[in-house]
Formats: sequence, C-alpha cells, structure tokens
Amino acid sequence: MKIEIKKIKLGPGTEETIQYTAELYVNNVKIGDIDNSGKGAATDIRVDKENRDLEQQAEEFLKQEALKNDPKARTFDGFIADFADEMAGKLYNEKVVKDNKKNEQKAINKTLKALDDKCVKNIVIIMQSKIDDLKAGKLKEDLTFSEIPQKFPLSAYNQVDLKKYIDEKVKPLLKPGQIIYNKNLPK
Repeated sequence: MKIEIKKIKLGPGTEETIQYTAELYVNNVKIGDIDNSGKGAATDIRVDKENRDLEQQAEEFLKQEALKNDPKARTFDGFIADFADEMAGKLYNEKVVKDNKKNEQKAINKTLKALDDKCVKNIVIIMQSKIDDLKAGKLKEDLTFSEIPQKFPLSAYNQVDLKKYIDEKVKPLLKPGQIIYNKNLPK
C-alpha cells in the first residue's frame, strides 16, 4: 500500500506541534485533506465519503507496520495522523536547517563586508585561519584583527610608495599565520 502526503504547506503558527496543511493520498488516489493547527491539538483528517474504506485500509496498514517494528505499539487509531505529522516534521526540519544556513551565510557576508569597509582606510591584519573558519561557517568566537590606520583612503596613495611601505613596515609585523587581508593593495 502506498500512502503519501502531498502538497504540504507549512504554516507560520507552529507552537506545540507543526502547523501544516496537506493532501492525503492512498494508492495514488487523493482521499482527502489533512491539517494541524500547530497549537497542540490533534491532526484533523477530512476524508471524502467515497474514500472512507481506503482510509481504513491505510490506517490498518500503518498499524500493522508499527506492530512489525514494535510489537508493543499502541493499537488504537491515529496512525495516518502520526504519519502525516512525521512527514510535515521532516519538511519543517529541512526548512529550519535551510533557513539557518541562509541566515548564517547572510551573517558571514555582512562580516566580510564590514571587514572590506575597514580596508578602505586601514591595512587589516588577520589570522588566515580566522578568515577560513569564517567563510566555512566554523568561526565560534568574535573575529579579531588588527588595523593600521591611514590618513586617507588607500586608493589615494601612490601605489609604488604604498607597496614599499607595506613591504618595509607592515610585513615585518606579521606573526606566523597572519595575513594582510586587504584586497585593495598593490601586489
């Protein structure tokens, strides 16, 4: 027997349970709709009259599957609702992970932009490993770096003189693992 929950739409009101609406299919036939309010109440299943026997067959099938996996499993109805709630839960968890990754990437981009902004009038020295960890989303502490401030934007300086200054005055200050982060400096 093939039991599917299709067109799952997650709602914004997830509190005690996951809020969703979906369509319930048994053997490729839509037999009804299913939803959960997300407030801790039971999942509501609305099956068309002509499909009640398919609903009962699906309920019995899921019950037997549960008993196969756990002989002490409950024997009262509610297996379709549990199945639907599990499918909605998986979708919800995937969405949360995706949203978290998106938000994490936004935070990384914001930090890199702020660092690039510092580079306009400063020579920025930072540990390469910190940049690598930040870009990989593994940085677990604040991003620390050193700045050598300049009076004017770096683009205003003669590039030959700036390169000489960096080679003679800045590079000798670098500790093992440190780099000059600026992308706006002569090579």
